[in-house]
Amino acid sequence: MSKRKSKPTTVEELEIEMEAAAAAVVSAAEDVEVTLPDTQKTADTSPSIEEKRAALIVMSEDGELEKSVELIRKANRKTINKIYQECERRRKRKADEFLTDLIISKLACLLGGLNAISDSEEISKELMSDELLRGDVCRAVEMITPYVPFLGILSVEKVCEIFYSSSVKVIGIDTEELGLYLALNKTEAELADLDILCFCPTRKTNRGRPPTITGCAIDNNKNKRFGQWLPAYHQRKNHEQTTRRMFTIAMKVTLLFVIENHMYTFDNEIKLQSRGGPIGLQLTGVLAQLFMVWWDREFEHKMKEIGLRLWLYKRYVDDINSIMSVPKMGLRFDGSNLVEDEVAGEEDRLIEPDERAMHLFKSVADSIHTSIEMEIDCPSRHDDHKPPILDLKEVASKSVVNARSAWSWSSKRTILTQEVLRILLNCSTELPWEVVVGHVNHMMMRLQCSGYNAKFRMEVVNSALKAYDNIRRLDACGEKPMYRPRQWRRVDRAQEKRKKRDTWYKKGGYESVIFVPATPKSVLKQRYEREVRRIGLNIEIVEQSGVTLKRQLQRSNPFKEKLCQRQECLICQSGGKGECNATGVTYELVCQECKDKYIGETSRNAYSRGKEHLHSLNRREEQSVMWRHACEKHGGDIPSFVMNVTGIFRDDAMLRQITEAVLIGKVKHNKLINTKNE
Repeated sequence: MSKRKSKPTTVEELEIEMEAAAAAVVSAAEDVEVTLPDTQKTADTSPSIEEKRAALIVMSEDGELEKSVELIRKANRKTINKIYQECERRRKRKADEFLTDLIISKLACLLGGLNAISDSEEISKELMSDELLRGDVCRAVEMITPYVPFLGILSVEKVCEIFYSSSVKVIGIDTEELGLYLALNKTEAELADLDILCFCPTRKTNRGRPPTITGCAIDNNKNKRFGQWLPAYHQRKNHEQTTRRMFTIAMKVTLLFVIENHMYTFDNEIKLQSRGGPIGLQLTGVLAQLFMVWWDREFEHKMKEIGLRLWLYKRYVDDINSIMSVPKMGLRFDGSNLVEDEVAGEEDRLIEPDERAMHLFKSVADSIHTSIEMEIDCPSRHDDHKPPILDLKEVASKSVVNARSAWSWSSKRTILTQEVLRILLNCSTELPWEVVVGHVNHMMMRLQCSGYNAKFRMEVVNSALKAYDNIRRLDACGEKPMYRPRQWRRVDRAQEKRKKRDTWYKKGGYESVIFVPATPKSVLKQRYEREVRRIGLNIEIVEQSGVTLKRQLQRSNPFKEKLCQRQECLICQSGGKGECNATGVTYELVCQECKDKYIGETSRNAYSRGKEHLHSLNRREEQSVMWRHACEKHGGDIPSFVMNVTGIFRDDAMLRQITEAVLIGKVKHNKLINTKNE
């Protein structure tokens, strides 16, 4: 009989539980992926047929695959690809189900650790049996773990292929320096295989370590850079095609170096990312876009090759809109060609033609590369036979900016008006007005569920309709197109945008602007406006949103150490409060014996200012406020001090200095260490 685990009662025990869960996730991920080749470690577009066959044989021998070893050995290319893709999908489903169970169980454990529930195991069982909850968590897992096994090396390969075959001209390249760069990053054998060795310098001697890119190659003196190299065999100017090939290879070397050497910090440890494209790196997004360009070409070529005509093919990021001819009943795609199946023909009689076409579309699309798996939609799945192109996804939030949020009411009205206007503009002008009204009514229901009353909702709708009518009027008279092209008045619009960014507050004839915190019904703003009008100043009063609940609760780095461990950090070593690395701060020094306070401010970080205070105290300098206090109040005996950060203002020097003055004024005179000059 297994012993029942006691629920964690402290934060430390809870952290140990969560670390164990993280280790379990890593272990499970390794177990799930061990059966298939690690395609991330190769530069090929996908595993070879023999690699797939070998992996499937291992799975069959281990009892993880129903197919026999003999069948796999005799199977042709098409069959191997089909079985392999099915195994990939099954692997993903298995990983998603495991993560779903783990997330639900650890949620119950976390609630038990916080004493929010009495029995975490019972709650865990109850949550596990809730199919609706499991479905929601599983969809969330699919969103955070997309079916893309790797997007690094493969993308680089395809990007280089696209560049080399493009019409982009390579001009102004110093082929001598380009050859040196390749010689430093490739061996002579590799350069020979690429057929560019004769255009690159070679080493004068093979003794010793080969030169590296961080050695003499970065010297400003050209003679030193090329000192260890013999000139290239071909001294004449390279042919344009050869230069393009050399530049493409150099680009591939650079991109692979960036992708394969991405560092990140986790749990206060610097780690090397071993798989996939680096998250947060702009290069990853660019590579993904170019990879999809390659995918589009391959897909359209494949459709044309097997005789399926696409009348329309448009893609926006990961959404594809397509129109294609309805295929014959019974047609199936076997991985390379279309084949007729009588049994499938009988099945096709029971489904709509557009559904049949999209299933064929999906089977072809899924065959381009295992990292891309399609989800389809078609008109027959909708009551009005019109599939929505821009609509809320299942995982999208159904609420809008809450009525009780810290945003100002003018900001809420603007945000929601623009959202209603977006809905109106996304509805075709050929749609019946009743359909458009239905979409707007759905938006009004979302507003109602977010706490807005009928009066406010009516104001939002009227404002959006007024803006929509104005847009249609400008379009009708030819002044501004309703759906303007990207290039329409591009330069003028950019200039207007820059000008508006600097002079937005002058629209009503104002000369300056004051920002105030947002309050219910804009009470504070109205008081400021009355006072400004009474004095006669031409200043606009603008409300600023408050701190969001997410910002107050969220921890961007849950593993961040509370103490910086620096011996000269007065804040951390004294047990003070606040961020020692924050810049532009107000702070206080508190004597632990008499509780007297010194109030200060600095444009640098709190650590640097505290370090200066410690050095001045240790040297017994006259300007040291802590040494002066020790002499005046404690007879020269140095008491212990605690340094706290009381405010962070970054680059706002005026607000920082005003806050310092306010804080000084709040301390009783006999408890203040500051002098009158300060």
